[in-house]
Amino acid sequence: MDWLLDGMIFLGSALMVYNIYSYVRYAKNLQKKEDWGKERNILYIPIVLLVLFLLGYLAVGLFGKPDLVISGILFGGSIFVFLIFYLLQFITARVQKNEHLEAKLAAAEETGREKNRFLSNVSHEMRTPMNGIIGLDFIALKRPDLHPETRRQLVKIGENAEYLKTLINNILDMSDIDSGKIVLKQDTFSLKDLLEEINLMLRSQCSRKGLYYSYSVKGELNDFYVGDKGKVRQVLLSILGNALKFTPAPGDIFFETEQIETNIYNSTLRFTITDTGIGMDPEYIPKIFNVFSRENDSNTDTYGGIGLGLTLTKKFVKLMNGDIDVASKKGEGSTFTVTIVLGSSDRKAEPKDINAEINIIPELESGDGTAEQTAETDEAIKSVPDRMDSNAFVSAAASQDEPVPSELKSEPFEKDVNVSDRTQSEGVRVLIAEDIDLNAEILADLLEMEDIASDRAENGQESVRMFSESPENYYDAILMDLRMPVMDGVDAARNIRKLDRPDASTIPIIALTANASYDDRQNVIRAGMNSHLTKPIDSELLYETLSKLIRKKQETV
Repeated sequence: MDWLLDGMIFLGSALMVYNIYSYVRYAKNLQKKEDWGKERNILYIPIVLLVLFLLGYLAVGLFGKPDLVISGILFGGSIFVFLIFYLLQFITARVQKNEHLEAKLAAAEETGREKNRFLSNVSHEMRTPMNGIIGLDFIALKRPDLHPETRRQLVKIGENAEYLKTLINNILDMSDIDSGKIVLKQDTFSLKDLLEEINLMLRSQCSRKGLYYSYSVKGELNDFYVGDKGKVRQVLLSILGNALKFTPAPGDIFFETEQIETNIYNSTLRFTITDTGIGMDPEYIPKIFNVFSRENDSNTDTYGGIGLGLTLTKKFVKLMNGDIDVASKKGEGSTFTVTIVLGSSDRKAEPKDINAEINIIPELESGDGTAEQTAETDEAIKSVPDRMDSNAFVSAAASQDEPVPSELKSEPFEKDVNVSDRTQSEGVRVLIAEDIDLNAEILADLLEMEDIASDRAENGQESVRMFSESPENYYDAILMDLRMPVMDGVDAARNIRKLDRPDASTIPIIALTANASYDDRQNVIRAGMNSHLTKPIDSELLYETLSKLIRKKQETV
């Protein structure tokens, strides 16, 4: 029995020595990781207690006559201290790990905020000179005495500027989606009209390239749906643009639409786009929607692009509770099947005047488009509603950030748009709040082309002053830049809305700015502005927005 008692005392003492050694290291590590200051003395208290515990072991072992109970208590105490210390180390490690993860998360969130600020700044700095390029290009093309070669060169400048603008938009869209800031609109729109616009453009582009284009509807479609028309258009044109780009002449593109399910709440639509183009290796298909993904360097050299288009397309489809399936074979072509869910609408289309409808464009035989047919196609495109001109397809196809070959692009058609006529008013006057001279000059010229007078304020504070000192209803609208010295556009809009005069609450204020992020749009809404248009200026969209808002103001008054 004595050997058992001695063994328990010896093992207990050895374990206590180990406990003291481990705790001393633990305390030193804590002191290194935290700034304890005077509080560090508290870490020494357990060491003193453990040393006293060890001295008790030695005293009992050397001078006492322990029995089984005392030896058991002492040995159990060492084990208890060891277990408690082990749990303390485990808990401390988990706490430190969680703190490390929280620090990394906070750093990642700050990095994300810095990225968004960086993208916003880059967008602004790139859009500002592009606004000058696109605006001056548009104004120059309006001159009737242009030499044909000069006109062709100006058209090419405009096309490439639009392509650069699309790349910037794609990068900002990716940033907004990744941060969860993209919100789909829920507007009622006619899918039939949207598809008609797309088909007219595709027929024209395919005829120029010598491709056969076919569109069909399987079953019946509703007259109207509820959803984000712009995103639906962007998804379809992105995939159709790919088919057009990667299908050499002579080749075929087939586009089919089908409503596969509908109820009083939602409708599921399926779009199938098949081409006889260059196709893809089966191994590449799973990577096709990855960011910056391209199949090989030779395709990059031939077709260009940075690999964001299909990534965005996939994300937009997912936001619409849909999916994309891809089937492809190298050298034989590809088939993209897109399903999306839109809200159902019981709205019915109004009967159309048959004499006013666009003539149906004859199908072109593969690779056999005649000059007369092409001219007829171009003429039909001019009748496409909702600003969907031939350059709109170039921009939409470039939304998958891969440039359309120059031979597929046509010169833009020009429409006479008169805001004064459409608002049934004369002497329309707009206040331009813009600090950059070139941007202000371009805006004034664009407005003058539609017989709209304008005054300029060089900063937000001056715009507030000029509006407050003007007679009531002197200005029909305000074009407000966001980034300006002295006072920015957001504060200027808020101050105008607070003015004690009747037209302060009704004057349309349009944010016309290079700031195009989700946060910028939200700031515009909160400031009481009516619309958010981005630079470079889309002149047709500017005219449309002015017309709509001025008319609405007149009806309100």
